[in-house]
Amino acid sequence: MRLALLLAASALCVTQAQAFDLVTGDEAAQPEMREEQLLRGITRGPLISVVQPDPQTAAVKSPFKMLVSFKALGGSRIDARSVEVIYLKEPLIDLTPRLASAISDQGLALDGVVLPPGVHRMLVRVADQDGRTSDLVLKLKVDN
Repeated sequence: MRLALLLAASALCVTQAQAFDLVTGDEAAQPEMREEQLLRGITRGPLISVVQPDPQTAAVKSPFKMLVSFKALGGSRIDARSVEVIYLKEPLIDLTPRLASAISDQGLALDGVVLPPGVHRMLVRVADQDGRTSDLVLKLKVDN
């Protein structure tokens, strides 16, 4: 399974080569959004898998590579235009425009992601062409 995810990640064709600040220090300092505000009903929406950084890793150092794969179920296809990445702060911060060139129907592929030190939570939302959606809260701890 892990090998399949790594192969899927290597197939992602959209990347960014230079380091960039995904979140500013001011944005990171804003109050956290409560996760229970994000709960949604159960659907048979697409699968969202974090490939890099390794979800088992306690912390990462900037800059780092971020690979998130999408897989539609039931013969449907991912609608890349539906992908949203929201930084979970009060108020919510839509990171999607900053990531537009890294989004494809296969996932999100970024190289050189820079985040301020601390814990960062982002909601990744994707839908298939049949309108079924899935959400994943990506939690990243960044060390100096």
